[in-house]
Amino acid sequence: MKGKIALIIFLLIILLCGLFALNYVRGLEEPFDAENNEEIILEVPMGSSTGDIAEILKTEGVIGDSTKFKLFSRFNDYDGNYQAGVYALSPSMTPKEICDIISSGKTAAFTFTIPEGYTVDEIIDTIAATGRADKTILKELIYNGDFSEYEFLNHVPNDANPMEGYLFPDTYLIPYGSSERDIICAMLDRFNDVFQNDILNMLGEYDLPWEGEDSLHGILTIASIIEKETIHKVDKPLVSSVIYNRLEDGMPLRMDTTVIYAMGEHKVDLTYDDIEIESPYNTYLYEGLPIGPICCPGIDSIEAAISPEETDYMYFVVSDKGDGSIKFSVNDWEFEEDKAAYYASREDDN
Repeated sequence: MKGKIALIIFLLIILLCGLFALNYVRGLEEPFDAENNEEIILEVPMGSSTGDIAEILKTEGVIGDSTKFKLFSRFNDYDGNYQAGVYALSPSMTPKEICDIISSGKTAAFTFTIPEGYTVDEIIDTIAATGRADKTILKELIYNGDFSEYEFLNHVPNDANPMEGYLFPDTYLIPYGSSERDIICAMLDRFNDVFQNDILNMLGEYDLPWEGEDSLHGILTIASIIEKETIHKVDKPLVSSVIYNRLEDGMPLRMDTTVIYAMGEHKVDLTYDDIEIESPYNTYLYEGLPIGPICCPGIDSIEAAISPEETDYMYFVVSDKGDGSIKFSVNDWEFEEDKAAYYASREDDN
């Protein structure tokens, strides 16, 4: 009888141990806190062992039990495959999700999007708004930093805003921990890609000079005006033709957008005092192109600057349709009629 009781007790102990072990093993696959989606940024230093990583994860609150993490890593062949880096993790992640991320080496990153037509100052504000870069440092680097390793910047005139037109509009994925200089270089690298793979292909065998409107700087300057003056892609080659026609004729460009850029503030309608502002960007005061781009143009505007439509147009104004389209004209009296129609449509809208 005593033997049977002892056997039953022994079997119960085995059963309890089995249940405990089963429960523990199941716990290896569960998140530490399924309800907590907080993003935690942490660094795995070079040479970290699985035990080191487990302690980092526990200290940062991503996991609750370092032993479980080590066992899970060992049982699932993650042990020895982890990579150094900065990672974005969460207590709501399963151990498998955490292990997959750290073993992938895909460093955590943040994104920002630069729309076509943004100025350098607007780009600085956009990047700073991510909270991952200091606005003052960005501005100092962009306006005064040494980026001479980028050949295309070495031909920007001294009086021009140094990177206006060269920070390519796109969506950027930047690793956490990147410096302000790293971020700027990522954008310049993107522009260089566009220059090498797109702009030069558009130019074909043309030997790009570094002076005048046929230079890269000149093309970007024209493209930036096209970007600011147009909304619709179909109008871009036509606006480009007006710019080239005026340049060839020796007629001042008289583009309002260049004056607005010189003023540093947005205005719908310019006054006579506005168009007298002293600036190398003021195309009412000075013939030819302004000293540099007035924004960072997109590829459609760049293409239009390289390949303008062949027309006799000398003028353009926003049409009276209210859709942002443009009306083009050959002579000034047609232009005055189109302009009057545009202003009348604005009054009707009010």
